Parts: sequence; structure tokens; C-alpha cells
Amino acid sequence: MAHEYKFSLLLASQYSGGPVEWNDNSLITGTGAVLNFIDLTADSSRATRPATTDIVSVSISPCRKFIVVLEDGMHLSISSVESGRVLCRTSVHSKSAGTPIAVSWSPCGTKIMMTRGDIAQLYYCPMKEPSYNPMQLLRTFIGSYGAVRHISWSQKSDVVALGSEDTKVRVYPIPKIHKMPTCTTLVGCRGNIMGTWVGGKTGMDVLAVDREGMVCIWQTDFEPDELEYDFKTTRKVMFSPQRWKDHARAALEAIKIEDEEESEKSEENVENANKPDQVGEKKENDENESSDEEDLECIKYRRTFKDYVNQKGERHSPVAAADYHAKLNILAVGHENGTFAIWEINWAIDASEDGSILQVQKLSMENLSSDLSRVKISPKGDWLALGGGDQLIVWEWGTQSYVLQSQNQGHNVSCVAYSPCGSKLATGGTDGTVKVWSTNSGFCSVTFKDHESEVSGIAWMRSGFALASSSKDGTVRAYDLRRYRNFRTLVTPTPQRLKDVTVDPGGELIAAAGGGNGCVFVWSIRTGRLLNEFSNHESDVVSVNFSPTSCRLLSCSWDGSAMLTDFTDQEKIHREAFECPSDMLAAIWRPDGDQICTSNLAGKLMFWCPKTSTMTFEIDASRDMRAGRPKNSKVSAETLTDQGFNQLCYSSDGEYLLAGGKSFLVVMYSVRAKHVVGTFILSQNMNIDGLQEFLNSKNTMTEFGALADIDNDEEVKIAGQKKKDRAARKVEGAIACQGINFSPTGSEFALATSEGISIYSKSRRTFASLPLNESATPQNVLKNLNIGEYGAALNMAIVISKDSLIRQTVESVPKNTIELLVGSLPDNISLPLLSWIANELETTKHAQIYLAWCASLLKHFARNPFLKRKGVAAARLAARAVRQHREKILMN
Repeated sequence: MAHEYKFSLLLASQYSGGPVEWNDNSLITGTGAVLNFIDLTADSSRATRPATTDIVSVSISPCRKFIVVLEDGMHLSISSVESGRVLCRTSVHSKSAGTPIAVSWSPCGTKIMMTRGDIAQLYYCPMKEPSYNPMQLLRTFIGSYGAVRHISWSQKSDVVALGSEDTKVRVYPIPKIHKMPTCTTLVGCRGNIMGTWVGGKTGMDVLAVDREGMVCIWQTDFEPDELEYDFKTTRKVMFSPQRWKDHARAALEAIKIEDEEESEKSEENVENANKPDQVGEKKENDENESSDEEDLECIKYRRTFKDYVNQKGERHSPVAAADYHAKLNILAVGHENGTFAIWEINWAIDASEDGSILQVQKLSMENLSSDLSRVKISPKGDWLALGGGDQLIVWEWGTQSYVLQSQNQGHNVSCVAYSPCGSKLATGGTDGTVKVWSTNSGFCSVTFKDHESEVSGIAWMRSGFALASSSKDGTVRAYDLRRYRNFRTLVTPTPQRLKDVTVDPGGELIAAAGGGNGCVFVWSIRTGRLLNEFSNHESDVVSVNFSPTSCRLLSCSWDGSAMLTDFTDQEKIHREAFECPSDMLAAIWRPDGDQICTSNLAGKLMFWCPKTSTMTFEIDASRDMRAGRPKNSKVSAETLTDQGFNQLCYSSDGEYLLAGGKSFLVVMYSVRAKHVVGTFILSQNMNIDGLQEFLNSKNTMTEFGALADIDNDEEVKIAGQKKKDRAARKVEGAIACQGINFSPTGSEFALATSEGISIYSKSRRTFASLPLNESATPQNVLKNLNIGEYGAALNMAIVISKDSLIRQTVESVPKNTIELLVGSLPDNISLPLLSWIANELETTKHAQIYLAWCASLLKHFARNPFLKRKGVAAARLAARAVRQHREKILMN
């Protein structure tokens, strides 16, 4: 079960000022150690974890199949764009070099340039050839007096330009070129180079933009065909594959011509052998020939244009980022105040004339609440990606419209809950905001900012069109997702710091856990009146949950008791208590309402029967909870593990249990087997505190004390500014799991952490533990389809578990025979078939056929008690796919 779930998406933190890269119509962003892939045409998102520290820069290969990632922890890795798996990884650590800054893949696809401080290194990556060292260091470029910030390649990978903070651009030839110096330094800029590009008429001209807003163009009169390469002394790997093939082809033709000339000369020598020599004939003397190399002139650059992008009379704003599109000759420049402009670059015909630039568009992004830091033009040139702070915007400058607007949660996520259909995810933040996210696209659909303090709990109504949230400001608010408004605000008689909220299955009652007085409050959703106030506990109530099948309320407290309150009898309310020798941290119901699981401070998971109010069994989870050691902690990690799980969640079928808390691991237990079946790490980013069990004192301690206790900011803080000031500190809080929730479809679950919301999903590939015999072959499947044996063909296709084969079989069945065929299928075939059809329905163009399959299978499930109980998750997955199709039709 656990091996089926893989990390697939990161919500609430898709962009946090990291690198941005385009892949056709997809946008790649780096957040911490996570790469987010946002498909703007398919309206979907996914994420991978290729790094172990913060991602500094990324670059995609020319074939669009691989991506190179440069990490803050001195590692360079190459991963697959399709699968996200890391193909190779190497360490670039060096004591003499600075921190990694930028990385760029050459257009030929065989070389990678990386910058660290004031040096640049060239690597050779033979991805098509087996090698023990996939990335080999070829050359190190030195000479800069400042950090190298930008890399640009020529179209044929022969020349590279490096822009640094010493206001200079340096042009280096990769292979040796006779007419070109080893390093050409271009001067004229007045600030740090924010971007430099090689292009123009000759393919070797240089364009640069500095921080002060100055745009400089340097051009040369040499054409690429006039360059002479030194193939004798230069290694083969320094040339692009196409350049070396052209050289080999030209050398072969030269040999053929030379052989023909030698044969002709030999024939002439035979004819002139018997002729007498002429007296006074002058012989050729090689010493009198003048060497061509002495007359050669080196390639020289001339600055053909210099001007500022800031217009006269405007307030000066430094340039934060820039990007250039070579095919359209457009330059996008973003300023720190949130404004950006698009300029058209007019290269000079030759170096003797002057170039020019023309402003095409200039706008100010009012939605960017922070400084603009990233600008990237799409490969087609019609879209512009703008990133600033925690916001990401894609702007279509031709139509002057938004393609994407995304914003993070802002602060840490404190709670998370799936909608009944599983297509939406609601989150609450420590900043008091409630956001609703789409689990398919990964984008936020609505944000509510009514709470004045941290949101402590979220619960959905049964309809899926409303939700309730509790906050530490003492209020419970109900939101309507159709009209996007707060339609009900529930308050307590006395101010309370509410910690949790729940809604009964009928959607009539809302219950909230009180603060320090041990009270539980129950309101009516229709009237908004407070119905009851129960003082069931002697200490803080940490969790409340209504039974999924009845009107019974479960609450647990730090006093070591869990109370079951029955509201079915209106005349007399019955209460039953579950006692525990230690403080209770969490209590939840199984989805069928026949079991209760509680967690205490002693690390025990206790399972209770709600009918008899007795404990059936318990699991000792104290050794499964592994807590990392924070950098400002005075004790070891073993001492910190003396605590229990405060977040629990059952799977949709009730066979598995997820448990998490103040640990970097989330553990999955098998309820039936009573042992661990899998663990999930919250993050792979080692820069986050709390992921390491053992610390190195050389990295965490100074002569003034712990490094985490030292503040970099010297300004005096205003009272109550702790949350805002936290971003300026060196070390964040230790990582922990703030919330766990399983999707009702059973296909995914969400973990709320300080990094964001991590979504773990099942693989799209269908797997069924079915007997595989010799007759189950693709040939037999096609043979049965041809003779009309659809049942046998479908059984073998499900057993083989090949998507294309199942798709061909399902779409080949006549529509009028689907219902009859479904009734004859065995139970072990119907379950994986409905799950596969539900997944396929989200992307297929033949919606009518798959809807007919869904309707027939759901009718068959309703008549079968076994399938009705086991197929709840698959049925909800199918309902979610149908709802998504409905929304697409209504939008179009």
C-alpha cells in the first residue's frame, strides 16, 4: 500500500522567489528543493524532488527531456523531465570557489556551464554514452573580479558570454579559434550585469543589461563562416557534435580531392620523365611566401548602442531581472518597483553603424506585492513569466491579459481538509487566511481573509459547496463556495481560543473545541445559535470529530480522556468516556464509524470499539516517531522522541492509518496487521531545521552561542512583529506535520508542513494482484476482440495491466452491450476497471463511452455488498472525474 504513493504535487508554495524556466507551454519553478511543473494549456501541475538543498538555478536541455539542477549545497544533478528521477549527480564543492549562482545547458546538448562566485566551469555530459562519470569537468574560466551572474551561449555552442558584477562582459571561445582571443572583455556598463546574450546578425554579437538600466550592444563584422577552428590541438569534446561532423565530412572530401590531384600529378610526371630539363627554370621557394597568419586580424567588438531603459523624467528604479528572445528580437526588463517593459532590439547591419531599441509595452504589476525578481520569456515569445516574492504571474503581452496568477499561502499551513468529492483541498494558515485549492491544477480558486488570528481547524459540509473553519480569535466561520462569501459567523459566550472544528454528517450541527476550560461548543448551522456547551474535560480540548455515520461527537483532551457524546436522543444526551494514563493528543473515527483511534503522549496508538466502549488493541509507536534535532536544541534527538503523534487519519477503506506530528516522518500503519507498512519523509531539503538527527557543532555553534539564536537584522523590532521578523533569521522553525488528510477517493493524501502542502498520489498505472497465465497475452486480447469475445479480452487486458491495451479494449466494446458485460465481470476485475476508467475519464476525448462504463459499473457496485463496501474510493474517484468534465463543459 505505502509503495503505491509517491510525491506528486506541492501546494500553497509553488513559487518562493526561486528560478523560473520554460518548457514549451509548461513553466518550471524551483521552491526550496522541489521542482514544480505547471502545464498552462492542460491546466495541471506536478512536482518532483531532485535536490537535497535549496535549488539555485535550473536549465532544460535542447531536446526538452532532461533538466540540470544546481543546488545551494554544492551539487549538480541531471533529472528526467518526464519521470522526475535523478539520472546522475555530482559534487562541485570547492573551498576556493564561492557559492553556486547559475547553470546553463549548451544548445548542442553536450555541455553544461556552471558559475560559482567569480569562476565558471564547463562540464561535458555524454547522456547517450555509458560512463562512470556522466559529468566531466573540461575547463575552468577565470578572470572575473565579481560574481558571474549570467551565462549565454551562441547558437552553435562555439562562444559563451559571461556577465559579472564587475560591470564587464567576457566572451570566451569554447574550441580554439584562430581569429579570436582566449578572452574578450567588453566594457561600457555602469552597474552589475543583470543579463547578457549572444545573437545578432552574425550570431556572435553581444547584448547586455546592467542594474542601472543601461543597455549596451557590441557587434563584430566577422561572419561565422569566416572563423577558422583549430581542430588539431583542440579536443573533440570541445566542439559541438554537428561542428565535428562537418569537419570530418570536409576532411574526407579534402582527402578525396588530394588523392585525385596526386594521381593526376603522377601521370604528368610519367609523361615528363623523358623530357630534358630547361635551363634557368625558377623553382618555387616556400620561404618567399608570406604567412597568412601574419596578415590575419583578431576579432574585435565595437559598441554600436548605449542607452537607458528608464525614460527621462521618471524616477529611477534598479533593474531586477531581464530576458531576451533571439528569434523575435525582444527584450523584457523588470524593475524592483514591480514595473516591466518590453523592448524591440534593432541590431546594426554591420559594426560600422549604430543599433537601436524601441519600447513596445510598459506596465506595472499591481498584483505583485513584493519586488520583482524573475523575468522569463516563453520559447514562442508570446508569454512572459514574472516572479516576485511569493507570487507568480504569466502575462500574454500580445493581448495584454493574464494567463496565470498564483500566490502562496503566505505563512505556514496549520490545517488541511479534502472536499467530499476529493477534487478540492481547503487549507488554513497561521496568517488567518482560508484557501481552496484544485487538486488537479494546483491553483488556488478562492481566498477568505475573515479571521483575525491563526486558523486552527477546517471541516467540509456534506454537499461540498460549503466549509467551516475555526480560529484562535474565538470564532467559527462558514463559507459558501458558490457565492464566495462568509454566510455565518459563530461565536462563544466568552472569548475562547478554538482549536478544532467538525460538522455532523447531516450538515446541521457544527462543533468546536474550546481552549483552556475544556469545553465543547455546538451550534446550529441554520440559525447560528449556540445549542449546547459541554464541559466534558478538565484541560484543553485538542480534537473534536463527528461520527461519519451517526450524530455522535468524539472529543479528546490533555486530561487523558476521550469523551463520546451521543445526540441521537433529544431528551437525554448520553456520554461515554475512554480513559488513558497519559495526555491524549488526537482522536479520529474510522470511515465506517465502527472504530476509534486515539494517540497519547506516551507514544501509544489505542483502538477502541464505540459500541462497547472498550479498547480492542494498541500499537506502540514510540520507536516509530523519529524527531530531528533542531539547531538551537540543548538535548539530543533521542530525548526529543518522548512524545506522541498529534495528527491521525484513516485511509478511505479504513485498513490503513497515517500518523504524524513533531517528526520529519509520517508513518503508515496497517490496522489489521498492527505494524508499520511505510514511512514518508516530509522534506528532502536539508536546509530546513529538524531533518537531521545528529548535528555537527562546527556548522551550528559559534563563539557567541548557537547560530540559530543570532539575528542578522540590526534594526529594532516593533512589538508584535515576530512573524514578520522570522523571515529575516538564519534558521526557520523545526519541520513538523501540522495536518494530515486522506482523499475520499483513496488515490492521494495531503501533508501540511512548513514547506507547504505535499500531495502523495498513487501511480497512474493500473496494478491488480491477479493470476497471470500463459493465455494472457496482447495477441490473444486482440484475437478475442476480433471474434467478439469482449469479456475474455477485458479480463486479460486488466491482468496484463497495459494502458494502451485496456484503452483499446474498453473503446471497442459496443455501447449497447456494456451493461450486460459489466454484470458478468468478476469482483477482482471490476474494482481495478472502475479505478482505471475514472482516471482515464479525466483526460479522454470519448467522454460518452467512459460515462456509460461508469454508470454501468456503479449500478453493478450498488447491487453487490462486497463491491459496495470496497469500491467507495473508486466510486468517489469516478464522481470527481465526472464533475471535472461538467465544469469544463460549463466553462466552454
